Amino acid sequence: MARIWPLLLVAVLFLGSCSTTRAKSQAALAEEAIRAGHWERAAALYEDALSLTPNNPQWRYNQLWALLQNKEYEQVITLSEEAAKDFQNYLEFLQIRAKALLEIGRKSEAFDLYEEIFEKNPGARELQALVMETALEADESAVAEKLAKSLIGHKEWEKRALVVLQTLYPDSWYELALAYLSRQP
Repeated sequence: MARIWPLLLVAVLFLGSCSTTRAKSQAALAEEAIRAGHWERAAALYEDALSLTPNNPQWRYNQLWALLQNKEYEQVITLSEEAAKDFQNYLEFLQIRAKALLEIGRKSEAFDLYEEIFEKNPGARELQALVMETALEADESAVAEKLAKSLIGHKEWEKRALVVLQTLYPDSWYELALAYLSRQP
């Protein structure tokens, strides 16, 4: 009996490494499917990889991204909610859920989710600028204005913020500020 334990241990370790190797192989195939634009196949391959190695946030995100590209918005919302609980430090799962919510017209929920992201990561200025412009396009002027005003004090983002504010308030001082920033030296 004492000789069986080492053999069992080796067998368990070997089987564990085989499943890890298979998971990596499935993920590599999924990456190829993404590059080829085969979203449904990529999502399925990532699901296989995750069934073998469930604690891989990059593979989970890539699966969600493939599903989003395949317009499977409800599934993205459900799976991203679970992923956000499993990987609490990865705000990308909140972000992809917000994108899916916007795609199906649940704007209020999406912008609330973006607000949560900005509270957790106030330095995400590029994302704030993108959401600001998205909010303007979605006729969510209060969200666009709030984000634009928060970006005014940041030189890299001032011009984009002023464009949004000038759009919201034509013939205001924002137009003059934008003209000043846009001048050629």
